[in-house]
Amino acid sequence: MKCYNGNEFRTIKTTHGGGYGRCKWCHGSGCIACPGEVVKDAQRAIEPLFRADIENEDDLRLLKEYFGASAIQHAFGPDGDGINEIKYNAALATVLQEMRRCKHEPQP
Repeated sequence: MKCYNGNEFRTIKTTHGGGYGRCKWCHGSGCIACPGEVVKDAQRAIEPLFRADIENEDDLRLLKEYFGASAIQHAFGPDGDGINEIKYNAALATVLQEMRRCKHEPQP
């Protein structure tokens, strides 16, 4: 297999029998760039705006209040701020959720 190492192509043999499927250099065949591509993709991973526990009524209330149909309609309506409003709502809901958890958490 051929692998680009920055300024030349060279042949690389792998011992693990394959590489990272999303490697832009070898496309999964296995090369010296695969570990770096894994790290880059992990750093670009998308984090959710808000995590809700479906067993928790307070989390569901926050989810409905800040991400329900009326919140989405307002955010993208004439008086809304679009995705910035959604991000603000996510931050606010996360803070409220964390405050509630800290209040109910046993202190050492």
